[in-house]
Amino acid sequence: MKQLKKERKSFLNLKQTGVKIEIITPEQKVYEGDIRSLKVPGKKGAFQVLKDHAAIVSTLVEGKVTVTDMNGRDSEFEIEGGVIEVQKNKIILLAESVSRDDKQ
Repeated sequence: MKQLKKERKSFLNLKQTGVKIEIITPEQKVYEGDIRSLKVPGKKGAFQVLKDHAAIVSTLVEGKVTVTDMNGRDSEFEIEGGVIEVQKNKIILLAESVSRDDKQ
């Protein structure tokens, strides 16, 4: 019974973890943390990344990036193009430049 409780607790903790992300420009690291989702402007259209997303490398165009943190709060950034890599619940977004939306 103890083992079952331990396994259940471990499973619940796993569900609470998100996707790790780093948003980086040539000058600085702009954002880092665990998130629920990410929306980005892909070259062939906008797309969203969620937990357990398939591995992908894609080019990004100028546009809005929306990061939803583990508490459901959105942070918005404007990028001027870049590249995104998603692999094993880790996202690296390399952008030419990033500005944070001032409405927050």
